Amino acid sequence: MHKSSFFDMASGKQVVNQWLCIAFIAVFCFWTVVYYVAEKAAMIGENLSSSVYDSAR
Repeated sequence: MHKSSFFDMASGKQVVNQWLCIAFIAVFCFWTVVYYVAEKAAMIGENLSSSVYDSAR
């Protein structure tokens, strides 16, 4: 096996692993932000509905 082709293949695999890792971290961050926004929206909605209910009394 020619050494330069082996190292080229290894560096190619490294680039693929790097992009897979970046993609995994990006997806993880995306779902973390979605969860945070959904929880915040639920709290705002709950607070709004309780304040409307209290003002209707």
